[in-house]
Amino acid sequence: MEDELAIRKALEIKLENLYDFKTYSSFEEAKDLNLRDIDLVLLDISLKDGSGLDLYKIYKMQKDIRVIFLTANDEEETIVKAFDMGADDYLTKPFKMGELLARIKKLFPKVIKFKSIVIDTDKKEVYKAGEKIKLSPREYDLFLYFVENKNIVIERQSLFKLWEEDDIFINDNTLSVNVKRLREKLNLSSLRTVKNVGYVLDEKS
Repeated sequence: MEDELAIRKALEIKLENLYDFKTYSSFEEAKDLNLRDIDLVLLDISLKDGSGLDLYKIYKMQKDIRVIFLTANDEEETIVKAFDMGADDYLTKPFKMGELLARIKKLFPKVIKFKSIVIDTDKKEVYKAGEKIKLSPREYDLFLYFVENKNIVIERQSLFKLWEEDDIFINDNTLSVNVKRLREKLNLSSLRTVKNVGYVLDEKS
């Protein structure tokens, strides 16, 4: 929510090709915003018809939403209050757009998607249709490698190298067991065996 037209326009130009977003110019306009499908709010403190801090209180009752305050208010008391309320970041005007984009990016983990499966590479967690799937460290490494090399036939010998640094003896049977568990846990019909060669994670299967 940003009440300065020039800043709103600049945000629209810079962000329109990167994110799905919508801008609001007043407290009244934004107070009934449905946050269900929203991941981040950029919020001014001094809105023309109210306080961004009060708006943030309303939002927090609905969802523990990520917030970056973009404001000309650089008073220490206000900054401290915003962070005490749970703000993720606080950027004072004038700010550089590149810095804002960097701060937005920092708030979100690196994720890789394969169909309905999401890999959070920061937390090393895997979700399918929104549900967390518990994988062993070896299964996680294997699945991440398959996703990063999807649609490519991977030789079995190449997969042994994933665990070379662990100083653990890995044989054909160990690999087969881990692949089998991955298929079962993630219902991966698209992870196909290529006879006498290895495996391929086929995006079209």
